[in-house]
Amino acid sequence: GNGVDDPIVGDAGYGRGIVIDPARTNPFTRSGELATNPPWVPSGSTMAAPTVAAGPGGPDGGSTASLEYPLSTGGGWTVLYQTASLTSGTTYTVSIWLKGAAGGETVYLMCTPNGVIYYKTACVLTSGWQRFTLTFTVGTTLAHYVQLGVDRRDGTQAGQPAQTIHATHAQIEA
Repeated sequence: GNGVDDPIVGDAGYGRGIVIDPARTNPFTRSGELATNPPWVPSGSTMAAPTVAAGPGGPDGGSTASLEYPLSTGGGWTVLYQTASLTSGTTYTVSIWLKGAAGGETVYLMCTPNGVIYYKTACVLTSGWQRFTLTFTVGTTLAHYVQLGVDRRDGTQAGQPAQTIHATHAQIEA
């Protein structure tokens, strides 16, 4: 289209205004400090937990975390997570900025209330910063684990080689 009906682009492709979203609260604490735990917790079962350290400057020059994940085959998990209390029936979007140490790394951005139900997206990284998002609607369980890594209890997640990624600015909002 030519953008005529687009309230942001306007006629002839020139912007004529801004979009103002309502105020929201990010229930994550220390959303830019994933290398500071708690509340971000490295965890592993039958696989080692990821090693977490301070990373290179983020997309805005701020702090990041470097996460070294082990080989993730077989069962179990290797994740960095934070627990969030979410409202039943509400749709949430989780977002995070990620980049690979080399490019080509794959991790899953996921949310699970119980290690059985998973909302997830595979994040295939490049050597540049990218923002990844996951949108889901909460069922009846209110406490959820928002995870970054591989959780093989979910049979649809592929095992991954040992890899290093960088992460910052995790956010969740209704």
